[in-house]
Amino acid sequence: MDSAGTATTIDFREKAPINASPDMFPDKSGNLVNGIDLYEQKSTINHIGAKSIGMPGTVAGLYLAYQKYGYLPRHTWFNLPSTWRKRFPTYVEPVKRCELF
Repeated sequence: MDSAGTATTIDFREKAPINASPDMFPDKSGNLVNGIDLYEQKSTINHIGAKSIGMPGTVAGLYLAYQKYGYLPRHTWFNLPSTWRKRFPTYVEPVKRCELF
């Protein structure tokens, strides 16, 4: 929230790959092909396989947030976890255990 009380939201949602197109999944007659997914559930081809995934928006979203509100030099971003380990050892240990799940 800025000093005027205006809130900002940043959409981190995934995006379609740059080469994605509307004709990627339908067959020649325009219908989606049925298939079986990884969990052996019936699905359509647009939900199965590598073509069906989106590009994560996390990096772009974080970079936009940094451009708008950041003040740390970019080279320090990757050192933050090691800095946290030194400053907050009792906090970091439970977080590391949670990452196992």
